[in-house]
Amino acid sequence: MSCNCNGNVQRTLIRSIANNTGGTAVVLTPDVALAPLNESKVSFVIATTVPVAGMSLPANITLNGVDVPIYDRFGNIIYGANLRTRFEYKGYYGTNGAGGTAHIQVVNYPIGRQCNC
Repeated sequence: MSCNCNGNVQRTLIRSIANNTGGTAVVLTPDVALAPLNESKVSFVIATTVPVAGMSLPANITLNGVDVPIYDRFGNIIYGANLRTRFEYKGYYGTNGAGGTAHIQVVNYPIGRQCNC
């Protein structure tokens, strides 16, 4: 079953999760390289488990070849222990003003729901 609740945004699978060099974040690597523009919609599903060593680390995702943080809809950092497998995360890619920090703002976390268009 496919769903286009997120405005015809292609779902991206995450099959690779590992701690970054230095062990400061757990990094989600999409199967297909993503290069969203500012304020673009994003959608991804985690299809693997988070390493135990990454549970207490902030979650990042690789976009445009750079690891960017993932925030919930209130602007709080999402940690490895908060990530769920087989759940579609929907949100937006953005920056904090001109030259600001790139990030993903997930809008259906922490409450989230499955596709009930």
